[in-house]
Amino acid sequence: MRFIHTSDLHIGKTVHGFSMTDDQSYILDQIANIAEKEKADGIIIAGDVYDKGVPTEDAVHEFDRFLSRAADICPVYIVAGNHDSAERLSFGRDLLMRNGVHITDTYSGKMEKITVEDQFGPLNIYLLPYIKPSLVRPYFKDETVTTPDKAMQLTLDASDVDPNARNLLVCHQFIVGKGIELSTTDSEDAKPIVGGIDCISAELLKPFDYVALGHIHRAQSAGRDTIRYCGSPLKYSESEAYDSKSVTVVDMEEKGKVGLRTVPLIPKKDLRLLKGTIEEILSPEALKQGNRDDYVIVTLKENPKNAIERIREIYPFVMHLNFESDGTSGLSDSDISIEDIRKMDPIDLFEQFFEKMNGRKLTSEETAIVESIIEELDGVDI
Repeated sequence: MRFIHTSDLHIGKTVHGFSMTDDQSYILDQIANIAEKEKADGIIIAGDVYDKGVPTEDAVHEFDRFLSRAADICPVYIVAGNHDSAERLSFGRDLLMRNGVHITDTYSGKMEKITVEDQFGPLNIYLLPYIKPSLVRPYFKDETVTTPDKAMQLTLDASDVDPNARNLLVCHQFIVGKGIELSTTDSEDAKPIVGGIDCISAELLKPFDYVALGHIHRAQSAGRDTIRYCGSPLKYSESEAYDSKSVTVVDMEEKGKVGLRTVPLIPKKDLRLLKGTIEEILSPEALKQGNRDDYVIVTLKENPKNAIERIREIYPFVMHLNFESDGTSGLSDSDISIEDIRKMDPIDLFEQFFEKMNGRKLTSEETAIVESIIEELDGVDI
């Protein structure tokens, strides 16, 4: 039985003010194409479907579009991550289940179990949404649930997992333990630390032939090859610029035999890092190194006038502009005098500061937020 394992879609995410929805639509179509080409028996989405617990209308529409196509290819298995609202994500789950889309309900004290059959016999697919001790504790009132390992062990026991059966687990957690060094990125809002609020020992996962993980955005195994993070399908931070994104193809054969390989994902717009003087970055030689429509994060070794405007003429999707010369974001004493600052409207001053720091102008939504904050602070003694 063959599965396409993906996770951390973060539909609706913005990076440095740029909406990723169009890029996510493109990459989701690619994932569906891979599932179709591979003749997959299932698509696994291991959490963080959305970037926010209350997703935008565009994000919901995009995921609905993807699910409609994916369900025509093969069954889909989805768990809620820490960015998702399990209640919202599982809306209509009974209706969707009849069409081959299995979405975890909110945590209920045990894992959801779905059993499918192939030429090797039954395969148990366990779906577990993101958990932490405080979420598990109410279901085991006679037990002391103070650690993630205890929470997981009680959940496993309640789920009656048969270690002699073929078992696949889909979950969204940090998996830690002796000899496990996880490689994280800057786009994750938490880091795995032994004893952390959602860190679980890999030793507890022995009953499972394959563990499809989400939560970490860089593809890697956790202790053994068959406990795997597939990584996010897109680059969401500067730290991922040199990463290669992919989906993991999982072939579940007889008990104890699992085949793994990856299929690359090619983004509509890559995320690249550019560094040098402005002349070097805009030189014909540099322009041949990649697509001008890529997202770029630029580090200049100087602080020329109108740098962002000059760069944006060539690279319209500049995400961020850094200045290496003095470790600042390009603000200098010569840019504006104290007298000028005192005469400026607070909103105009903040807009100039923001553009210097981020290499782009405020959006209308951000401007409205700044205006409301300034209005709220007006007259407050500091």
